[in-house]
Amino acid sequence: MKSTLFCSVVLASVCAAYAVEVTNISPTAVGRKKTVVVAVDFDKSIQSTPDASKYSLGVPSGERVFCSEVVFRDKRARFIFQLNPHNFVVFENLVGGSAGYFISNDEQIVFEDETLEPGGLEEKTLDRIPLIVGEDWKKYILDEYAARYLFPRLFKVGTQLGIEDSTRTVYFLELIESGMWANTNALSMFWGINGRWSTDREDRMNHVQLYPLTTMFNYGFGRLAFLSGVETGYRGFSKEGRGTFKTVLQVRVPYNPIDLTLGTSRARLNPVLTVDLRGNLGWGDTKVSKDRQSSVEASATVRYDIPVGKNYYLQSEGTGEYSSETHELQYRYDVSLGYIADGSIRIMAQYKQGHQEVTHMFDKKLLLGFAMDVLNQTAAP
Repeated sequence: MKSTLFCSVVLASVCAAYAVEVTNISPTAVGRKKTVVVAVDFDKSIQSTPDASKYSLGVPSGERVFCSEVVFRDKRARFIFQLNPHNFVVFENLVGGSAGYFISNDEQIVFEDETLEPGGLEEKTLDRIPLIVGEDWKKYILDEYAARYLFPRLFKVGTQLGIEDSTRTVYFLELIESGMWANTNALSMFWGINGRWSTDREDRMNHVQLYPLTTMFNYGFGRLAFLSGVETGYRGFSKEGRGTFKTVLQVRVPYNPIDLTLGTSRARLNPVLTVDLRGNLGWGDTKVSKDRQSSVEASATVRYDIPVGKNYYLQSEGTGEYSSETHELQYRYDVSLGYIADGSIRIMAQYKQGHQEVTHMFDKKLLLGFAMDVLNQTAAP
């Protein structure tokens, strides 16, 4: 869905000197960007010019989400927040409860005949931000991010370290992408691709997973999805692959136990738990055993993205899986430690180990490269 949410969160009355009038801004479609707008009406004309980096939304956990834009016009202030996966949960929680939320100003706001000192908005707006309307959230926000909930946009490229032939350089590419077909308030339909490929033809971790149709139901604390598609391992679709249908339940874990921000203003995502059950029908260029012709698999995955300090990040994902093809419990995990070079490009070192999802073959890799995604942005613009 190509739309922008201008969701007005209207602040209640603050005090006599800075009274607030109840207002409403309807959701508006403007391109692909998603924003949440907090509108505050004062009883005095604002004379100052705002610096967006000086304004933020405070949340109960103590984190802050900084404004992407602030607009002062006459007696109205509009604090605009660019919505992205790293602050998604902050606003999603505002649908259910607003206790502990406030607007903070780190600079003076100059009125006609007086000023509001830094920190003054916090006192006046704490616990006075009403809830975001749930139906608006579903219509303008959840459906747009439904695809990325299962397929968080990702692009990684680099080289493989520690190979036996020191004169040979092996390059790799990892890609996750998705796109919407259709959506309603409660239902989203989209396509997705998840793949890894390298210049080593015998790289056992190479795979491609194509899901032309995914149907996802959105509800309060998670998503239930049904995916159908085709998958292959390092040998490629012409030699080996399988058709698959799987049911996936994804929820955000209510605990966020690790804080490595060291006091910097970076919002943290809770871990995501994914549980899936799938049925597969396989094919190959040679005779395929009965266990591989049809198989059933169940797995549980935890992904945890941790911002470190001001410019570092740690991405981790671990999976336990049982397959009727192997008749055993297998595992795989992936850890990336990186440095944010700017708002979207990261230099990273990645270690992968375990049994590949499609072929169940074991391998381990140490990789060096760069990544582009939207999961670990700094909170400041």
